[in-house]
Amino acid sequence: MGSAAETARGSPFLLFLLAATNLYLKFRISASIAQIPWKGVRTDPRVARWPSENFFRKIRLWGYLKDLAHVEAILRLRQRPSLQLKKQYRWNKRLLRKYLDLLTTIHCADEARFALGVLGSVGSSRSVLPILNLIRRFPADPDVTKDAASVLLGIRKIKILRDILSSVAWAEPSLFGVLSEVCRSFGEEGVVFIVKELDHQKSHSIRFGIFRILGEVGGERAIAELEKFLHQGPEKERIAAAHAMARTGNESAIKPLIHGLCQNPSPAVRDGIARILADLPREDVLKQLTHLLETSPTHYFRIRAIQGIETLQSDSGEALSRAISDPDPRIQRAAAAAMERMGVIQNMLHCYQEDFCDETQAFLVSAGRAGVIEPFLSALKSKESKGLKRTVRLLAHIGNRQAVPILIKLLNTTGDWTLKSRLIPALAELDATESVPVMVQHLKNKHHWVRKTSMDALGRLLSPDSMLRRETLPILHNVLGEESPWTRASAIRVLTVLEDRSCIPDLIRLLRDPQTRVRVEAAAGLKKLHALEAEGQLIALLNDPKQKVSAIAASALGQFKSQKSLPMLFERFKDAGFRLRLSILEAVHQIDPAGPDLLLEELKAANRINLKVLRELKEVRSFDPSRLLYTLARIGEPEIRNQSIRALHGVGQPESKALLLSLLQDNDAAIRAATMDAIALFLNPAMSSFISEMRNDPDFLVRLRVILALGLIKDPDALPYLRNAVYEKDSRISAHALLSLFHYAEPQFLTCFLDKFKEVKVRNLLKKITSNRDDPVVALLIDQIPESKKLEFQILKDHTLKSLDLFLEEQILSGKTTKNEKLKAMMIAGTLKRKNLKKALKRVILEDPLPEVRAKALRAYSAVAVISKEKEIIQKAIEDPSLEVQTMASRLLIHFEEEPV
Repeated sequence: MGSAAETARGSPFLLFLLAATNLYLKFRISASIAQIPWKGVRTDPRVARWPSENFFRKIRLWGYLKDLAHVEAILRLRQRPSLQLKKQYRWNKRLLRKYLDLLTTIHCADEARFALGVLGSVGSSRSVLPILNLIRRFPADPDVTKDAASVLLGIRKIKILRDILSSVAWAEPSLFGVLSEVCRSFGEEGVVFIVKELDHQKSHSIRFGIFRILGEVGGERAIAELEKFLHQGPEKERIAAAHAMARTGNESAIKPLIHGLCQNPSPAVRDGIARILADLPREDVLKQLTHLLETSPTHYFRIRAIQGIETLQSDSGEALSRAISDPDPRIQRAAAAAMERMGVIQNMLHCYQEDFCDETQAFLVSAGRAGVIEPFLSALKSKESKGLKRTVRLLAHIGNRQAVPILIKLLNTTGDWTLKSRLIPALAELDATESVPVMVQHLKNKHHWVRKTSMDALGRLLSPDSMLRRETLPILHNVLGEESPWTRASAIRVLTVLEDRSCIPDLIRLLRDPQTRVRVEAAAGLKKLHALEAEGQLIALLNDPKQKVSAIAASALGQFKSQKSLPMLFERFKDAGFRLRLSILEAVHQIDPAGPDLLLEELKAANRINLKVLRELKEVRSFDPSRLLYTLARIGEPEIRNQSIRALHGVGQPESKALLLSLLQDNDAAIRAATMDAIALFLNPAMSSFISEMRNDPDFLVRLRVILALGLIKDPDALPYLRNAVYEKDSRISAHALLSLFHYAEPQFLTCFLDKFKEVKVRNLLKKITSNRDDPVVALLIDQIPESKKLEFQILKDHTLKSLDLFLEEQILSGKTTKNEKLKAMMIAGTLKRKNLKKALKRVILEDPLPEVRAKALRAYSAVAVISKEKEIIQKAIEDPSLEVQTMASRLLIHFEEEPV
């Protein structure tokens, strides 16, 4: 300073400049002091409440930045490009730094709110960290948090995110909410900046906080960036990324999370993702997991989908139930194990013990076969008899031999004969040869049903060279004289299995037993033992009133090659039923290879040949009727020739095809129609050209058969013809063309199908055609309808299921319908299990005057309702005055209570 004064003395100009500067500084200091609103400082309520040490601190705080209006003026001046104002702006930046340093001395929330107001007016990015410190110092004051959030949202500089992200590691919930809101306000640009910071950040705690921030920000861009971290980096960070994706609350996050579940090699990460999926909307997650389980070609992904469904703890379990029946055993085991851990199998097993259900039984058996056996073994410890019996039956169906020791122990200890009668067949089903000694002991049980089941089981487990054969035979011989037909029949089967020829006299005696079951078993036993000495008795048995018995006798005589029985067999064939005629044909062919030809010639002379007899010729396993049928197809009588042609379609010989093609030119239209059916039933596309040539046949019946044949063969070239045939004026042609169109999957033909189906006449004709199951072509057409079209066919055929219910209800309850119509309607309701008809059937059971109708209604009611829960209906049915209704109710009770008859 001294040197400057000495220099100034030597230079008047410099002396003048120094004096002017001194005056200017004095003026500026005086002006600044004059601008301080002393009165306002003393009276301002905000300042008066500050508990500061001295009054001069208040003056300093006010004097550095003046008031809010002065600061706002400074901000407005920033935009004016003058050197003086830029200097003033730099001066305010210096003041701001001093002010920010002064904020550390704030002691109360009022001071903090005033300071936040000042900082909001300044809007500088330098104030971010002090603002965050204020929130941290006053977390309980919501006004401070709200004002701080407002200030931060007003600073539109993306670089403030760097300071914000550095604070997320120690952020309290209130502060974290503010940080998330600020980051979210920058949108996708903010997401990109956050991800860049994440890549450069080394602190694990801050990285986890940034993952949380990305989750709160949300949006498609954040999900896409988080998905990258889901498949790379440490396990904890991958789980953190998964948590962040779940925080977004966006449905689009479900698919990447499921991919992460499938593709992550770490079990810890997979478990974490599975738990996270459980916190997302259950229906959306379950839908995508189910789709992955049912459509993915990779078993690994499907197993991961099962893991996700298990974590969801889905109550329905439908997807896992279907997975248990999957062809892949790995999927079966995974689904069964998951349902066991979820407790679904235990619950279903408990429900199954209380109420009978075929679907539940099929599911439980599938689960057991997939490896889940422990719940079933635990259920064997139940003290409830009915539950034990049903569990035993399930174990028998499952076929797991782990249950054998427990079942044998239970058989030895229980005194319940009904339970014994279930345990013994189950052990036989499990091929438990170690249980044979126990079953031999039960041959002496006092209850006939236990003895019967024991003998049935021994018939499956014993062999002729068994060591227990000598011990068993005397007991079985004694049983042959018992009163119960069940035990007598079972004893015959076991003796036959053991090849005991000493029982042949007893079997011959039992051919005259009053019980059909015993006579059938005796005849079958004589056949298996090849007892030629029983030939005469078996010939006499051909006249048994029960054709089932006669059929076994005929089969035995054929095996014996009994020439003596041919006249009786020929005579019995004329008036026999289908099963007996089939047995006689096989027996005649075994005795004499030319026997069927002779038999057919005899029938021809008696004019008794019909289509049924010709078809039965094809059912004979040891007889090839093709040669005989070729001869019959060329004879002059049109009716025999027609029926022979219809029987030719199942022979399958090349000669029959050549014969049929030659018969397409026959003068008789019935022959041409029958030939067309036979050609169609070959299902050979190579025959389509021959069928197409018959489209313009002069006979109307032949043209109809051509339409059906084209539908069976599925010739693509015939589609235009069939489509045009749908719109023919003749409703019969339209209906036949509609039936054929069901075999084509092209959707453009469904439109014309629906249009034409609306015509009542065509619809009724279609129903009439499809109900004619005796027509082999129509039956095969219906059987071969593609799976994709069967539902459409059923709905179109019956209008809709709803209208079908209304129609059946009207048929059941209307007084105008006949008894047969009512019975048929109830049979359909029971077969289709239409639960909407429960009330109608219940009304019939209680009010209809006809006993037969009430009995059939009760039978149908058992199919649409859980009969074991309908105590009132069963009680009233048992008390019904009609014996027929009482019998039906008793049968239903026996069936659903699972007791042996």
